[in-house]
Amino acid sequence: MTTCRNAGRATAVAAAVSILLSLATGTAGASHSSSHNTKGPITCSLSGTFTASPALSLGSGKATKLTLIATLTGCTGSSSASKVVSGTVSGHSFDISASCVAFENAFPPLVGTVSYKTSSGSAGVTKLSFNGGTLNYMAMPLTITYPKKGGSGSAKGSFALKSPKMTLVLSQTYPQWVGSCQSAAGLSTMTLASGSSITA
Repeated sequence: MTTCRNAGRATAVAAAVSILLSLATGTAGASHSSSHNTKGPITCSLSGTFTASPALSLGSGKATKLTLIATLTGCTGSSSASKVVSGTVSGHSFDISASCVAFENAFPPLVGTVSYKTSSGSAGVTKLSFNGGTLNYMAMPLTITYPKKGGSGSAKGSFALKSPKMTLVLSQTYPQWVGSCQSAAGLSTMTLASGSSITA
């Protein structure tokens, strides 16, 4: 009889431990999930640079890498977005025949990562992809918009929207752009001006 009672107690204890472990695992999983599914939308101002290596010339196409490095400020949107205090954007494009004239027609596809920081830590990252960008050379100053006209973009991760977009306002007018492209040094650095933003 004692053996049966002990066996019954052991079974009950094992069952209780199993339930506690299940609850703990479920809680941890929920916490992990929420950190990677922060709800959007989120729109932030951008400041930074968009560089070309090697430098762009006016019409002589060559293999060129474009690199976007920017910081986020003034984020707005959902209640989650309002908690973001800073962040960074890093992106890159590659074109086998890049030139200033070619980019007046379209910028090449761009992929990048947006990282967010809140007052309590990290809010995860967003992976972005655009199938190209459009240069508005009639704008004062110049503006590059992603995705390109008639194109599309995708986002995965924190704040991810089905249709992300990005606007890069350059600190150059069109005559300055052409002048840099025609110079011996070429156009290597495009500085982002006020009005640049990203909606992810």
